[in-house]
Amino acid sequence: MFKASWLMEKRSGNMRLIWLMPLCFSAFSLLWRGAAGRIDDVHSVYATVSINLNTLLFLPITCALLVNSTVKRQKQLQLFLTSNGVDQKRLFWRQLVVNSGELAIILSLEAVIGTLILFISGDVQFLAPSYYWFSLAVVYCCTLPVLTISLVISQLSNRIITLLVNFGLGIASALIALTKFWWALPWTYSMRSVASLLAIHPNGTILQPSDPVYHLLQPVQNVWRALFLSSAIFIIFLLVQVKIGGSKNAALS
Repeated sequence: MFKASWLMEKRSGNMRLIWLMPLCFSAFSLLWRGAAGRIDDVHSVYATVSINLNTLLFLPITCALLVNSTVKRQKQLQLFLTSNGVDQKRLFWRQLVVNSGELAIILSLEAVIGTLILFISGDVQFLAPSYYWFSLAVVYCCTLPVLTISLVISQLSNRIITLLVNFGLGIASALIALTKFWWALPWTYSMRSVASLLAIHPNGTILQPSDPVYHLLQPVQNVWRALFLSSAIFIIFLLVQVKIGGSKNAALS
């Protein structure tokens, strides 16, 4: 069934997203790096810019685009799926696994392109590629709840609302990440983790030890808290969708 879901995705717009998003994102980050110039002799400008842009804007929008395309395809095939007795609960699981895999591919391609840029630009002396990959892996884990929530929103509403919610909350997370209520908004989890791993302020600037926010965001405990909260929100919305799928099964029976 996962093979069938993947074949269905190959006919959707997600295959184009998998290739276009990393290329567009890397090009945009490289241009931004050129505009920013050299920040200091400690931090990688490209890694700072690219990962911050990922958590703030690109990943929330990518999640919305991925799930919107999947849900649109599912609705087009709804009659076929219903007539063949496809379980709605299992359908959601397959969708989530496929979308999670697509997101992993996108971030992996970004990591490959980013690593090449680190070597070419000389930023590799400020940030080891292994730590760059590790940071992106943490960002991926902290983005999974956003993907799950986006899938639920897209199924219950429409594509425009899903995009607006992800865009709006992605921007708002830069402000909320600095408050004591950051845990209430899953869009802040990746940003909070990046702040600890790479000393990046949510507004994209480099955190210095003299900055009062540095001691708020720098402790590595922020990473573990964000990962724990990401897992909890991920499971909660899985259970919510299982309940919705059960209701759909009951309505179709």
